[in-house]
Amino acid sequence: MWAGIPREILEMILVLLNLAEVASVASVCVQWRLIVTSFVSDLGLTVRHRPWLVLSDRPYDQAITLMNPLHRSTSSWARRFCGAFGDWLAISDRFDGVYLFHPILHHHVQLPTLPFNIPNTFFEPSIYRSPLLIRKVILSSPPTSTECMVAMIFGDKELAFCRLGDASWLVLEPKRKRRYDDAVFYNGRLFAVDIGFHVWAFGFRSGQVEKRLLFVPGLFWSRGLSSMRFLVESMGQLLMVVRRRRKVSMRRGMLRRYVRYNTSSFQVFQIGVNRMGCRQLFSLGNRVMFLGRALSTVVASDEIEEDFGSDCIYFAECENLYPLDPKDTGVFCMANRRGVRFNTDNDAGAVWRWGDRAPLFFAMFNMDD
Repeated sequence: MWAGIPREILEMILVLLNLAEVASVASVCVQWRLIVTSFVSDLGLTVRHRPWLVLSDRPYDQAITLMNPLHRSTSSWARRFCGAFGDWLAISDRFDGVYLFHPILHHHVQLPTLPFNIPNTFFEPSIYRSPLLIRKVILSSPPTSTECMVAMIFGDKELAFCRLGDASWLVLEPKRKRRYDDAVFYNGRLFAVDIGFHVWAFGFRSGQVEKRLLFVPGLFWSRGLSSMRFLVESMGQLLMVVRRRRKVSMRRGMLRRYVRYNTSSFQVFQIGVNRMGCRQLFSLGNRVMFLGRALSTVVASDEIEEDFGSDCIYFAECENLYPLDPKDTGVFCMANRRGVRFNTDNDAGAVWRWGDRAPLFFAMFNMDD
């Protein structure tokens, strides 16, 4: 019955609502969702494919605050963002474990009990069992899908897998202790890159795990540089992105000398998913890449606002173990191989106060999910 309301009447109602209320209207039925999607795009309330950069508002604090304007509720616990898919967040909590949360619609999807115990404080000797060390949660599809698969990088960069609704996690290679930097679902399989630049493909059929090595690296280590590895799906291609960081020794005020890492360059490789090998890409073309630990995505430049440059990588620092660690974020142009850091001053690092929690990209109010 509700789906039969004329589009013109529904749009007259939407004009009177705030963004959270518009999101609530979109959840009523498929027809309303399509109308709201078009309405939001036409008014420019948001750009559907453009992720937002979420910054901390409280320095020196390991907790986060979630405020839901629709339900007028606020909660603050020892929680941490550890992943994002569309407008869903993955959150780790020492009390509730790991779960998926929609901050606007207030939907909550619990994931299986963790394969380890989370201590009361992350300063305990078992530091690798801390909620801070649930490094990333990766989804294959929105949690509203019955086919949703979930992967998790945790502890000392171990990898675990489950399907939505499973009672427990399957820890992959529990004895080998291979350390993984990033992972992504692509064409029904889980792809993961380890700290040695090896890319692995995992298939899950009838309770069995199939593993295959796709990419054997060449000489990617550079003297004086540390590397961060990411896997990103880009318009039908699987990309490995290597972020090079240079170690810089600095001093701030009365504090002891500390070490920070400044991003110096990026390398992008297209991975062959059906055979071993790769091809280095020196340009992204008309694409824009947003790179972060919680969310990495690539969109066409004509799908977002004009002030975003094509052939660029917008990067946000991953979460650091301690909040006092300096962080680094900015934009890197593939065409001229130059980067610009988003600074407020030379010491503080980026667009947030020194000591704040690291930022993350988040595709809030993504109507495509």
